[in-house]
Amino acid sequence: MATEVKLEKDLVAGTLYRAEADKYYVIEEVGTNSTLNPSTLEIDGKRCLEILNTFAPLKKTNSNLLGTFPLKGLPLIVPPNKTILFTGSSGSVLKIKGRLGILGTGEVMGGDYPRIFANQHVKYYTYLLSVYSFSDNTAVPAGTKIRVVDWTCPVGEKYVFDRYLGAEAWVSDNSASGDLSFEIFVEGVGKDILETTMGPKGYAAGSAPYPPRADVNQVPFIPENLGLEFVPGRTLWIDCTNAAALPAPGAGKSWQYRVILVGTKELTTI
Repeated sequence: MATEVKLEKDLVAGTLYRAEADKYYVIEEVGTNSTLNPSTLEIDGKRCLEILNTFAPLKKTNSNLLGTFPLKGLPLIVPPNKTILFTGSSGSVLKIKGRLGILGTGEVMGGDYPRIFANQHVKYYTYLLSVYSFSDNTAVPAGTKIRVVDWTCPVGEKYVFDRYLGAEAWVSDNSASGDLSFEIFVEGVGKDILETTMGPKGYAAGSAPYPPRADVNQVPFIPENLGLEFVPGRTLWIDCTNAAALPAPGAGKSWQYRVILVGTKELTTI
């Protein structure tokens, strides 16, 4: 049977790689320094991953404590002789971790790998990124509420956002940040209390760091048990409110409310 050894490689954006005739990849974690929205991975010419450095950095650091992104339940297979191509920002790389399979004479890639390879372009990890930008060099008063996410699930696709949610205010050049509280609505129905007699509406400011880091909040917001599952036509809104006044950031800069959700996309018309 095939021998499998530890795999960890950095694939350069824009370079077409091809697996050797007697080897295959089992990719179980990924990370990148790419800021291209979206950055993508294609195996055998088919897209099977959409990624961004915000939720899947190359490594865990004080400025991003998420580290590489585990492909829970959806590993990626690169069989012998098949191509792999990462598309990202100029000079960026995709880190892949997992197992390198080495086949002996007459051996073929077995187990469940052929089935996974055949279906990995149908259901894969992706994200939804929404950014609201204020006017250049404009202060934002405390309590300013903005609908940052106003999204409808496209025809032929199904989404489940259950891996990570980040919501934070940043200056457009990434020089500063501010806490946001946020409210989630599916089909116009809020995932929260309705009256302030029970407490403040929405999730508290600072609950969803974008990304989690040492000097802000080290704990990521995992949107489990929120029912963020979407079929065609189903809507998602996220309203964000800043906790404190945001001062004018300077000429050529603007405040931005940023929200990112990470989960799976399934193509239902293939």
